[in-house]
Amino acid sequence: WVTFPFLVVSFQAGDLIGLFTNRTIGATLYGADNWERGVVLATTFAVSHNVPESKPVQAGPTQDILYTETLERDWAVQQILTSANWGGVIGNFFTGGLNLQIEHHLFPAISFMHYPAIAAIVEDECNKRGVQYAKYPTLPEIVGRFVRYMKEVGVAAEVPRPLSSNPHVMSRF
Repeated sequence: WVTFPFLVVSFQAGDLIGLFTNRTIGATLYGADNWERGVVLATTFAVSHNVPESKPVQAGPTQDILYTETLERDWAVQQILTSANWGGVIGNFFTGGLNLQIEHHLFPAISFMHYPAIAAIVEDECNKRGVQYAKYPTLPEIVGRFVRYMKEVGVAAEVPRPLSSNPHVMSRF
């Protein structure tokens, strides 16, 4: 994760070069090879969806919601409970909004430049309604929590998923 900021800088360098050379069609990333882009995207998605708050392993609000039948779940609440944010405005700039996964899932058609303002509203609404809103202030903090969580679940006993009462649904997830 130490190299992540340097990989992101290569994305930003490509954006600036494209802007000044009038090559802004598509995503031309100067200095970033395919493997670097893959590392950046994989890291962004992995840490935003694999922390304890976003998994129904422990009893709590995420488990309660995700153990209900699929058609009975609130889609927006599910998106909030299974994602985590990190990095705020600076992370938003460097990732094109992918660090604010909750807002990215809720409002995919809105420009990521609005995500920090929307995040404050969504978090406030979650607090009012008792919905867990997972956020970490920085990338190193969420990466550290991600690594610890992966170690925890890597040694945990396998817990069978409860089966649905509906014969056409394999599980409640």
